[in-house]
Amino acid sequence: MKVLNDDERCMMRICLIGANGQIGHHLVNLLSNNDEYSVKAMVRKEEQAKALRENGVDRS
Repeated sequence: MKVLNDDERCMMRICLIGANGQIGHHLVNLLSNNDEYSVKAMVRKEEQAKALRENGVDRS
C-alpha cells in the first residue's frame, strides 16, 4: 500500500442535499472551511444559493 504525500492527495467532492436546513447549514460551514473537500449543494430557490456561493459552495 502506497502512502500519498500532500501533493498527491485528491480533493474529496461532497454533494450535500438539504444544505439550508438545521444540520446541513453546519455541515456546509464545516466542509467548506476544510481544503480537503469540494462542496456542491442542492437548493430549491435561487435566494438560498446566494449565501452558499458566498461560502465558496457550488450549487445545483
